Amino acid sequence: MNPKSIKGDYRTNCERLLGDLHTPVSIYLKVRDMYPQSVLMESSDFHAGENSLSFIALCPLASIGINRGIVTMSYPDNSKEEAPLSETFTVADALNGFIGRFKVTGDNANVCGLYGYTTFNAVKYFEQIPVKESRDETNDAPDILYILYKYIILFNHFKNELTLVELLSDGETSGLSELEAEIGNRNYASYNFLAKGVATSTLTDEEHKANVRRGVA
Repeated sequence: MNPKSIKGDYRTNCERLLGDLHTPVSIYLKVRDMYPQSVLMESSDFHAGENSLSFIALCPLASIGINRGIVTMSYPDNSKEEAPLSETFTVADALNGFIGRFKVTGDNANVCGLYGYTTFNAVKYFEQIPVKESRDETNDAPDILYILYKYIILFNHFKNELTLVELLSDGETSGLSELEAEIGNRNYASYNFLAKGVATSTLTDEEHKANVRRGVA
């Protein structure tokens, strides 16, 4: 893997809208079906200007995931790379190398970062703490997953303002008009939630009781 090769060179295209008639959840319900793996990160602090931001991210361009010690990187050209973690190739090395593959310039470029999650089980990559491995055949989610998105909807609660941020490569046509039309749509799909299968645990009852006893002690 050549960490110096650029996989994405983007400029931002931005549009600002009034946000007084919207909430992050209402917008997310409207746009989540446009692209898979869309995410909502909602602020719980609307009182201070510096913390009153919510984010909706749409249309994955690239991603880095780490599962069972294997780093998987997916790029906008549909290419993939895999590499095992080691003493000389750590999580920090993988993330920094992945981030270095992309260049973003323009207004609000600072919000066009990686959005994702780090699970509790990822502690095994940073500390000498044994973690019981489990595998779900239907949903074997990575221990760590971060995604670079094409569209970011920035919701400023303090100003009741929406900022739409789009990443464009050279010669690419903007799609912000379609996104704006979807935000203005008063109708959106709703779904029922149904659980499938039986509830399971990675621990037996006795293992859980033993953990509780260790915690009490």
